[in-house]
Amino acid sequence: ADYDKAFADGSPAMILSVHAGNFRFVGYGGRPETAELVEVAKKHGAPLVCDLGSGCLLDLSSIVPEEPFPKSVLALGADLVTMSGDKLMGAGQAGIIAGRADLIKSLRSHPMARALRIDKLNLAALEATLRLALRPKEAMEAIPAMSMLGASPESLKRKAESLLAAIGPIEGLSLEVAAVEGQAGGGSAPATNLPSWAVAINAPERSLMRVEEALRRWRPPIVGRILARRLLLDGRTMGERHFQTVSEALRESAGLL
Repeated sequence: ADYDKAFADGSPAMILSVHAGNFRFVGYGGRPETAELVEVAKKHGAPLVCDLGSGCLLDLSSIVPEEPFPKSVLALGADLVTMSGDKLMGAGQAGIIAGRADLIKSLRSHPMARALRIDKLNLAALEATLRLALRPKEAMEAIPAMSMLGASPESLKRKAESLLAAIGPIEGLSLEVAAVEGQAGGGSAPATNLPSWAVAINAPERSLMRVEEALRRWRPPIVGRILARRLLLDGRTMGERHFQTVSEALRESAGLL
């Protein structure tokens, strides 16, 4: 009704619906469904643009059910959708507009389209990622963001155990494998927790914040998180090729404290 009233008060050029990708409003409140906005848009002859935030091209409903599927939103009757090329899509940083061909043609002819277009390297990375997305099973393994999101708790536990073995004992630090919960991050699925396993580090006689800072200053940076007085190195966000680097960084960082 609020959207409908806006047309009575003036002549809006379009309806814009923005997905709450990085926050959740809990309590008394609500927002119209896409189908309801489609009805209002068609009634007044105005295009409906849905900003989806993250570009979720694969079916991740069992992992991050909060994230809208661009194809489904367009099928409901939205005229355009906008999304990021990075985040859930897993390509380079880019902004993507998809939908009605006539509207896309109009946007492409605007002078700002040339000024804001991405470079050839980003375009090549985007194309390669989109081609992979046409083969969902392969994409879930080959695209790092998809692989990390789709990893099972069992595989993550094995990875955390392997990381712990690669690190070995370090004087002054207590290390163990622990069950944890993480999030997708990057402005996606703020209310969805992802079960995972991590190497939990405790420093009885040292400052965990200094250990965390030393790892973060390493090249390449190693980013953990402190929770319940433990520094967590989540198995979801690293591959086995990183284990030796993590071990060296942690040992040297601990020796400097």
